[in-house]
Amino acid sequence: MKKILISLVSEQTIPNILIAAHYKPDDFWFVSTEKMERERKVECIVNTLKLKGILSPAKSVEKVIVDQDSLTDCAQKIKSLIEKIDSEVEYILNMTGGNKVMAIASYEVFKTSGQKNYYWLYTTREK
Repeated sequence: MKKILISLVSEQTIPNILIAAHYKPDDFWFVSTEKMERERKVECIVNTLKLKGILSPAKSVEKVIVDQDSLTDCAQKIKSLIEKIDSEVEYILNMTGGNKVMAIASYEVFKTSGQKNYYWLYTTREK
């Protein structure tokens, strides 16, 4: 089954790179904002994944730019990505980036997608 990694983009790029290295998905979707685009965060992530051999030319990269303060906009744009898929896929949702609105919207969309989903959240180990 095809694996698609959906990453919410924010200032910190390393979590997106680490989870991509771990899961080695077939395709990459990035949910970004105007600010992150000005700072070229997705470009930095993609270039690093290429350098590490994780993102080959055979794999596709999709990106949507969302209004980080609009639950509706985030959800609609993420749904537009899902609507392009006509086969069964395994979604891996990386919610370590983005903001709370982006995380809630993406979680709700994938919770009801009817596909196999995995959610990866940042957690800390208590001592």
